[in-house]
Formats: sequence, structure tokens, C-alpha cells
Amino acid sequence: MGIIGVLVLVNLGQFILWRRISARVRRLTRLLRVTDRGSLDEFIKASQAEMEDLRRQLDDLTTWRSKTDAVLARCLRTPAMVRYQALDGVGGDQSFSCALLDGKGDGVVLTGIYTRNSSYAYGKPVQGGHSTYALSAEEQKAVDRVLGAPEIAPVRPENPILRM
Repeated sequence: MGIIGVLVLVNLGQFILWRRISARVRRLTRLLRVTDRGSLDEFIKASQAEMEDLRRQLDDLTTWRSKTDAVLARCLRTPAMVRYQALDGVGGDQSFSCALLDGKGDGVVLTGIYTRNSSYAYGKPVQGGHSTYALSAEEQKAVDRVLGAPEIAPVRPENPILRM
């Protein structure tokens, strides 16, 4: 009887262990078939490939943005015009100075002087915000307005990848 009791206890222990192992095998099988793509290994490999593709796209976008920023630095930005009365008693504010500069402060200042009998136009080159020619107060004011204009930030959609 003692041996039979021990055998029953051993068999009961084996049965309990078999049930626990079976439950764990079922859970593991469900975990490995989580997706429509097949096993968990295949899902992880596909996700890694997608991540690499996204990284390449992000690198391409970063390169494109750098090139675009370089081109925009050479473009005309925020022109400024100052109108004034060049000669006392001659018309309204018909004379003007207009500064046309790029992001580096290079460009030109155009000035038009109006008198009753004639009009004159002048152009003066500007590099780095300064001209080799003497600038009038109005021309300098136009240059200062362009250089002091707030930078216009490009509109960029929020990118969740960049927050990682």
C-alpha cells in the first residue's frame, strides 16, 4: 500500500506539472502567432526593416533640408523700402531707398530721387550689410530694416520620429 500511495502522489505531481507546462506552451504559441505576418520572429524582422527604411528617409529629409536652407540663404529676404522727401518743398514722399538683401546681408540698395524737373536712380552694392559706397541716412535705414527683420521660421510639421 505504501508504494501504491507514493506512485499515486508521483502521478498526481506529474499531472499537475503537465497541466502547467501545457498552459505555458499554449501561451507561448499564442504569443508567437500574434500577427498576420506569421511568427513573432518574422514580425520583429519586418519591423526592423521598416525602421531602417524610416531612418534612410529621415536622413534623406535632413540632407534635403540642409540643401534647401543653403539655397534660401542666397535668396532675397524681407525687402525694406524707406520713402522720404529728398528736397524741401518738392512734392510728397516721392523719393525712396529700397534694400534688397539675401540672408548673408549681400545685395543692393536702390534709390530713386524725385525732383520737379527730373528723377535720378542709383544702385549701390552691399556685402555683409555694408557698402563700399557711402550710404545716405535713408539707404542705411533701409539696410538696417532688412538686417533687423526677424527670421521667418519655416513651418515644419511635428515629426514623432524626431521625439524618440
